[in-house]
Order: sequence, then C-alpha cells, then structure tokens
Amino acid sequence: MAKIRVRAVTLHVIIDDWLNPGYINRVVTEATEIVSEAAEAIEREAGVEVWTKRVAFPPVRGRIGEVVSILEKTRYYDGIYYSVLHADSLSITPSHIERVISAGDRVYASVYTDRADETTAQLLYSIASLQPSIAYRFSVTVPDHVETPYFPSATTTSSVPGLSIALLYASLFREKDRAEANAELLGTLDRIEDAVTDILRRRGLQFYGFDLSLSPWMDDSVVELVEKISGVPLGEIGTGSAILELEEMIARTCDETICTGFNQVMLPVAEDNILKNRVREGRISLKDLALLNYACVAGIDMVVIPSREWSPQLAQSILREVLSASSAKGMPLGVRILTAEGRPGEDVDLGVFGLTPIIRIS
Repeated sequence: MAKIRVRAVTLHVIIDDWLNPGYINRVVTEATEIVSEAAEAIEREAGVEVWTKRVAFPPVRGRIGEVVSILEKTRYYDGIYYSVLHADSLSITPSHIERVISAGDRVYASVYTDRADETTAQLLYSIASLQPSIAYRFSVTVPDHVETPYFPSATTTSSVPGLSIALLYASLFREKDRAEANAELLGTLDRIEDAVTDILRRRGLQFYGFDLSLSPWMDDSVVELVEKISGVPLGEIGTGSAILELEEMIARTCDETICTGFNQVMLPVAEDNILKNRVREGRISLKDLALLNYACVAGIDMVVIPSREWSPQLAQSILREVLSASSAKGMPLGVRILTAEGRPGEDVDLGVFGLTPIIRIS
C-alpha cells in the first residue's frame, strides 16, 4: 500500500564553544528533547509516521584533536542519531574519525572536499577498510558541506539552528498515477510543516525545509520505480532518462515548497532490495553507478567493494569521478564505501542492512 513516512527529522544545532564538554553535553541534551518533540508533533498532528530522529552539528574549524577528545566522551542518547564531526578532508585524520564514530553505534561523521588529492583518497581508503559497522557511518561530500537531513553528510551551515526533514515516498509514485501522487505528496508536506511551526517559533528555530531525495529502504525500492518508468532493468538503455525524469519531478516539487540538501534520486546499494538483486545479477557495476552520477543520482552510496581490489588509487579515481559529476551537474554529491572479503556477486551480512552483494568494479 502506498505510504509516505518521515525518514528523518533532523535538528541542526549551532556550537559556540567546541572546547567546553559541559556545554556540548547540554547542547546534545536540549537538541534531543527538541527533535523528539518535533517528531511527536508530526505523528500526532500530521498523522505521518516518523522513522528516525537525528541531530546534526556544524563543521569544526581548527583544533580538531581537542574537539575529537570531547566528542568521543560526549553523552549520546538511545534512539537518536548524531552526526557530530564534520571537517575539511585536509584537516582531519582517519584516527580522529574512527575515535568519534566509535563513541556510539548511532554516531556519524563526514568530510568535505573540492579536490581528489592523495590525502583525501587515503582518508576514504582508510575508513572504508574498517569493519562495515564503522565505515557506513562516514561519508565524503563534494564539493562542500550540505545542509541535509541525510546522514552521514548532515551538518549545519546556517547561522541559526533549524529543522530539516527527509521522506520515504517511492511507493507513492510506484502505486499511484503521477498527478494523484503529486497532490498527496504536497498535501503531506504542508501538514508536516504546519505540525512543527509552533515548536520552531517557541524554540527560535528556522525551518530549513525538506530534502525530497527519493531514497529507498529495502522493499520500498527506488529502483523498482525507475524500472517502472523506463520499462527496462536498471542499467539498460533508458535508465538514465527515467532517473532524470524523477529528478525533474523533485525539482518541480521543490518549486512549491521549501527544500534543502541533495534533492536527487538516491541509489544506496545496501538499502534497496531490487538494486541488490541487480548487483548480484551482474547488471550493475561500480562503473555504472559512477556514470549515472553525471546526469542523475546523488552519489556512490553504501557500495561494498571487494577488499582485494580496494586501494588508495581506486579511492582517488572514485573521488575524481564524483567531483567531475558534481561540477557537471552543479549539485552536491556524496561517497560512502564499504569493503569486504569475497568476490563480486557474493553476499556479506551488513547487520541492519541485511545480506548485501559485493559489487564488481567494471
């Protein structure tokens, strides 16, 4: 049955004193209370199920080592996801990232870069080489940070704290005609915004808007929607035009509401059961996903690369492709890579993401 859910309600906070542990803990506590209040209001007043509640920190400027020491000791609350460490890729080390992410199983980090240099490539290589439960909580965003509800990239770039929201709504466009689905989506967006208006006013927060990226979760597949439009399996001729059609639909919807973040089609391999099947079948390779970035798709996400083929050189090549695609499109993109022992097509168990196939490179 077609259904719209809130994938993420994300509170973006401002940090005025990075080196004060007591202050950081107070920010986390207050943010947790606010985002929980917002989620309850959306479910109660808009009648829309909220899947996750999240808190995003702004980028760290300078004194990374001291900030990391505080963030890895900060108290994080059960049931809330936190994206707390964001920095220029040249100002941070793999150790910094691993230490912060290891502070809790719902703690995330990202770096941004406008270059595919060896230092950034080594950073991506090192984190992706860690166990998947660590690696999936780190991303590289190009060419800059993005104010989005999507983790790990979610951060704060505004001068005033605010709220952003992401949805799960692929089933709506799979099961209903375009006009009916559009009308239902816009009506839901209005109800959600109305539901949080009073909280934002009382708390002195901005509404950053919706990231209307089409994202999947397992059987709620974006690839199934793409294939319905194209009439062919993902990767065949017609795939790119179908995805572009969806991205143009997202752009038109953003003309009628407030949007923030990526607002593109997302193809995270580990999160879409149909996409997993296409990788198992050998229809989709890393090269295919990289090429789709030039016309559509919000990056290379949740891809499992065979450990024996993973190298700093491949990491740098991926960054070059994604940076080139970002430049061509004029839109931000993200990279999130995992690695595992095995051959392309073989499954690895990624815990909450289930069995996920290793992808072939080309």
